[in-house]
Amino acid sequence: MWTRVSAGELPRVGNLAGDLRYRVHDFGCRFTDSDGITVDVDFTPEGTVLFDPWRVAQNAHSHGIEEQLDQNNLDAALADLVRSGELRVVADRWYSLRVS
Repeated sequence: MWTRVSAGELPRVGNLAGDLRYRVHDFGCRFTDSDGITVDVDFTPEGTVLFDPWRVAQNAHSHGIEEQLDQNNLDAALADLVRSGELRVVADRWYSLRVS
């Protein structure tokens, strides 16, 4: 998506299918649906989707999840997902989904 915006093919702010809104920022994009649920990600130059603990917490908050989101719990949960093979570490505290 970021490369399409950079190439002038898409505006920085717009709507996708249904009520999904997007706003491109720096090297990423924030998606928000009509219920206020948000997903914020960054992209590598190759197009890999990246996220960090702050973005995970923002998504949880948009779902109304407030409890047990301290930094230690979040870091532990992400470390468990790395160990299980669901996520891979891309850089310090930056993750991406493991693609088979």
